[in-house]
Amino acid sequence: MNKDNTTEYDPSWLLDAAIKCMPKLEEIWGNDVKEWLLDSLNNCRQTIKKTPYYHKFPIPEDYTFLVMMNFYHEKKGSLNLDIFAPKRPYEVKTFCKDIIIGGVELLDELLLSESSNS
Repeated sequence: MNKDNTTEYDPSWLLDAAIKCMPKLEEIWGNDVKEWLLDSLNNCRQTIKKTPYYHKFPIPEDYTFLVMMNFYHEKKGSLNLDIFAPKRPYEVKTFCKDIIIGGVELLDELLLSESSNS
């Protein structure tokens, strides 16, 4: 970790998954999701907290949780992206550059881990 408690992160696997799921994501979120999502995922180059099941990315203090986006990775399974926006009203389907990805949860891996621990 460096002085601001971040470590480098390679989002290429997320980009690959998003590209493969894009037709379904566009059906759910609209046609403007593609450019925003690929740019936003490509900007996820630093993580501030990484566990086996959750990767948290830096979020400005004046941002708040907006919505969760779900898609699928062929090896890691179901993924939840936590989407954050500045603290002002947004329509959930309106994507712009100041809406960011704050984290990714590897849901299937988390659920498998919890079931094996019980």
